[in-house]
Amino acid sequence: MLLMLLVCLCPSTLLVAQDEKGPNDKEDVPEWVLDGLLSALDDPEPGVAEFVPLLADAMSRHFDFAATDHKKKSTSLAKRLAEFCTHRDRDVRSSAAEALGLLGLAAAEQAPTLVELLKD
Repeated sequence: MLLMLLVCLCPSTLLVAQDEKGPNDKEDVPEWVLDGLLSALDDPEPGVAEFVPLLADAMSRHFDFAATDHKKKSTSLAKRLAEFCTHRDRDVRSSAAEALGLLGLAAAEQAPTLVELLKD
């Protein structure tokens, strides 16, 4: 249910953010976005958690996850997304890696994990 709310609210939020900001200007990620993404990662419904990297990838193009007052949650999200870099579905792996790259400093602690994956 929470993921559905995020999916419904995200496009309109992203459009407003895109219209008001230049291509390199991002606003801080709202806390409700982080809470929703983290909650969706724990959703017992099959397939919901696998959708989070794609959604995080899209949101990280518009929101700054590193320059937020919620750095602990952003870092936690990055750690959880790094786990998806070994997922069986290549689209999920790709979205997770792309989202981590766009999360910037919030994902800095995950760099060694990604380097190890590149050695495969």
